[in-house]
Amino acid sequence: MKFDEFVLIIKKLTTLYRVNMTDEEVASWYERLKDIRYDVLIKTIEKVDSKMMPNAIELEKLCQEESKSRRSCKSGGRKT
Repeated sequence: MKFDEFVLIIKKLTTLYRVNMTDEEVASWYERLKDIRYDVLIKTIEKVDSKMMPNAIELEKLCQEESKSRRSCKSGGRKT
């Protein structure tokens, strides 16, 4: 996933959960989640049913569960 796509996801999360993230936190999350396809991560976020924002590791695990039904969560190891 490209960084500009990831920023859209972060904006969505921080708006939904009314939290702020530092630039360092955003960079750390991106390092963790950058190989996940944008569409899969968005779909995963839409399915989250929690009053608290999931952390990057939780989102990664949820994406892996989502990928079982979609065949592949990762973008084939492509680095962007």
